[in-house]
Amino acid sequence: MKFFVKNMVCEACKMVVKSELEKLGFRCSFIGPGELEVDEALTENQISSFDEAIKAYGFELMNDQKGYQIEKNKTCGFRMD
Repeated sequence: MKFFVKNMVCEACKMVVKSELEKLGFRCSFIGPGELEVDEALTENQISSFDEAIKAYGFELMNDQKGYQIEKNKTCGFRMD
């Protein structure tokens, strides 16, 4: 299951997000900046718990790849006119 995380831009960010996911009992691997994959499928309740946990650190789950691409472009300094 793939997730897109807003504001996850450095190694320390990855550590925080990974830690919160592991508290829920899941392992993840990082695919790219702001993008991670979990081996198992999470329920809506688990996804909601994960989102709430990372919001405390300034992160947020994004619902789709389009939103992820927009956020990725913002953090890279590109303009989307």
